Amino acid sequence: MGEQWLAGGPAIEASGFSIVGLDCTRTGPGSGMRSAVEGSAAVVVVGDCPVEEKELDGALAAVRAGQWEELTGWPGSYWVLAGNELERFVCGDLAGLRPVYYTSDGTWATDLRRLGKPLVTDLGLAAARIIAGCDHWPGRSQYEEISVVPGGYSLLLRAGQAPQLVDVTAIRPVEDLQSGAAQFGAALTEAVQYRVNAAATTVGADLSGGLDPSAAVVLASRVGRVHAVTYTDGYTSAEDASFAARIAEDTDIEHTIAHGTDEELPFSFPAGQPTGLEPAMGAALFEMDRAYLAPATGLPLHLTGHGGDVVLDATSSVWVRLLQEGERRAAHRQVVAYARLRNMAPGPFWKNLRETAVLGRTGALEKAVEQLETNRAQSAQGAAGWSWCRLGAAASWLTPDGRAQVAALLRQAAADTSQPERADEFDQWTALRFTGAAARAWTPYADALGIRPV
Repeated sequence: MGEQWLAGGPAIEASGFSIVGLDCTRTGPGSGMRSAVEGSAAVVVVGDCPVEEKELDGALAAVRAGQWEELTGWPGSYWVLAGNELERFVCGDLAGLRPVYYTSDGTWATDLRRLGKPLVTDLGLAAARIIAGCDHWPGRSQYEEISVVPGGYSLLLRAGQAPQLVDVTAIRPVEDLQSGAAQFGAALTEAVQYRVNAAATTVGADLSGGLDPSAAVVLASRVGRVHAVTYTDGYTSAEDASFAARIAEDTDIEHTIAHGTDEELPFSFPAGQPTGLEPAMGAALFEMDRAYLAPATGLPLHLTGHGGDVVLDATSSVWVRLLQEGERRAAHRQVVAYARLRNMAPGPFWKNLRETAVLGRTGALEKAVEQLETNRAQSAQGAAGWSWCRLGAAASWLTPDGRAQVAALLRQAAADTSQPERADEFDQWTALRFTGAAARAWTPYADALGIRPV
C-alpha cells in the first residue's frame, strides 16, 4: 500500500511530497490523502475515513474559525491536518493508533523516523513504565526530547509559540446503558462495514472464537467476502476453536485453522524477524502470527477485534468512582455481591477500595513515591481491587539512582492536572490508550507479514 505518514515543522526532512496549501508539510507516497484548500484555509485527511470532498469543503469554515473539534467527528481512524493564517492543527485518533510525535521546536511527524532527531531511549521512563505501569505519562514517548500527543488531544502550533495540546474528545455522555449500547452497536457496524465495502474484495479476519473478533466477522460477512483465520495448538482452548468453526459455518465464510507446533510457541525470535521502534508484546508471537496469518497475506485489510474486551470491560474502578461521589451504600452493596459470587471475603476487598478512593490519583502516586524513596516498595500482586498505581515486583531490582529517577517521574505525574481524577474515567482512558499503543507497536510486524490490520 505504500507508506502512510504526515510530517511538518521547521526541522522536517524533505522526503515525501509537499502538501498544497500547508507550507513546511510533507506526506508519504502511499498516504491516499484527501484535501480541501481555499485561500489560507486547508484541511487534509489521511487514513480510513469515509469523508467526502464535499464534507471537507464544508469543513473549511471551521478551519478559518479555529473550531478544530469540528474536524474530529467523522467515522474511522485517521489523521487530520489543517491550517489557517494563524494556526496549524494536527490530530490522530482517540486510541493513539495513529500517533503524532513532536519536539519543542514545533517539528512533528506521525512516524518517529521523520522527526530528524536521534532516537535515544529514555531509560528512566522505561523503568518507570515497567514498575508503575504506562498509564501515568500519556504525553511522553519512549525517546528523550520527543513527546507524543495523547489520544483525545490534538497538537496546535502557532508561530513563535511552544506547541500546545488541545482536548478534542467531544465525548457526549449517554442517558442510559440501553441507548449507549445502541449507539455503540451502530458505530461498530459502520466501522466494520465501511471498510469491507471500500475494499470491494475478500478481506481477512481473525477468528479466535471470542466475542470481539466474532462480532467483527459477523458484521463483515453481511456486506462482503471474508477469509477468517484461526490459530490453535496443544496449549490453546479447543472450545475457542470450536466456537470459531461454528461462527464460520453460520456466516458461510472461508475459514482456515492453523495448527501450531512447538516451533510457533512464543519467544522463539527467529533470525530475520523485524524490529519496531516501540516495545511490542507482539514481537514474542511473530512465529505464531506468521503461521496463522499466511492465508490473509496481501489482502486489502485484516479485521482483528483485538482489545475489545480490554477497552469495553468493566472493572472495580466503578466502585471507587461511586465512593468518590459519596454513593457509599450502593458501592458496598455491589462489592459484597461481587465478592460472594466469587467466594471472596468482602471485608478486605471493600477496605482496599475505600482506601483507594480516599487516596485518589494524586495520593496513590505520592504513596508510591514515598515507598520508592524509603526503599519500602513491595509487590502487591495479591492485593484485591483496583488502584491508580501499584508498584510491581521489579521495583525491588532498582538501584538507588533508579529509585530516585522513577520517584521523580511519579511525582511529575501526580502534578499532571490533565489526567482524570475520577477512577473509572482514568481506567477507561488507560485501557483505550494501552490497546492503541499495543496495536500501533505491532505495525512493523504486520508490514513484514503482508497484513494491513484494522
